[in-house]
Amino acid sequence: MMQLGELIRSIMPSLQLPAPASVIGNTDPVVRQMLAVLASAADELVRRYPYTRRLVDGKWIKPLAAAATDTATLDTDNILFDTPVIRAAVKWRWQEANGFDYSEAFRQCEEALSRV
Repeated sequence: MMQLGELIRSIMPSLQLPAPASVIGNTDPVVRQMLAVLASAADELVRRYPYTRRLVDGKWIKPLAAAATDTATLDTDNILFDTPVIRAAVKWRWQEANGFDYSEAFRQCEEALSRV
């Protein structure tokens, strides 16, 4: 399980983007787009096996001191998806949204999902 801020900060340099100091509340358009891509990836993944069985009511974020939810509020919120799956899902969606070739990241996502 990985924290939201840590996930985004680990993905951005792999896409040749500077890692932000913080994610939630950041006004940088690229960081905001990354959060939107994360939400889009999560929306799809909660409807796919095995997550349809593992995540109750589509709740994929676990704040440190609260019940699971589907809305991130802090960089320290834990993401309940397997890290390789959500990392690859965010990468391919960001690449697609920005007109880059996303075939390898998509393949990695599907491969990671098949191992869950």
